[in-house]
Amino acid sequence: MNTAVKAAVAAALVMGVSSFANAAGSNTGTVTFTGTIEDSPCSIVVGDEHQTVNLGHIGTGSLMGGKESSKVDFHIGLENCAFTTEKEASTVFSAIGNESSANPGSVALMRIGGGEMAG
Repeated sequence: MNTAVKAAVAAALVMGVSSFANAAGSNTGTVTFTGTIEDSPCSIVVGDEHQTVNLGHIGTGSLMGGKESSKVDFHIGLENCAFTTEKEASTVFSAIGNESSANPGSVALMRIGGGEMAG
């Protein structure tokens, strides 16, 4: 559904609710709208939307100098997908942290209590 149609539907809903509010004869009132308008092709299966992935114990040396640790699989279930041409979905991982001064473009490994680890 394109953005203009979504905006028109939202405006019609607001106008309809406000006309009923005036007919009630009250001078004050509160209407709270909640929800989102999304243009996503799928929904995440209930129970998969918040996960904790156990990465195990990873030695700091295994991540220094652009090295990678072993991979850990996890699953995000999708349902009610409405694909028109594409048959695949993708996810994005965003690391939150400071950029490494030793390896620009990488997330810095931080010591407990503060300070970047060397490497």
